[in-house]
Amino acid sequence: MNLFLLIFASHNIFLLEEKDFIRKVWFTEKSKAGQVSLYSAIDFDSATLRKGASLINAYRSGRLGAKPNLGSPYLTSE
Repeated sequence: MNLFLLIFASHNIFLLEEKDFIRKVWFTEKSKAGQVSLYSAIDFDSATLRKGASLINAYRSGRLGAKPNLGSPYLTSE
């Protein structure tokens, strides 16, 4: 039996619209100390993410965490 694992990152939040995709979505969140947490969309309880609810709306409203930190919009010279 061949087993494999494919991991990729995307900044396209519209991938979250796929209903069958929820079991495969994982989020990362980096703390100020530099530690990274990895958690699945199915780890959320029903109070945070109701069955049949829109994953993209939950992400946009911040209920799922993993908000991107894009830094300053200004260029800095070093």
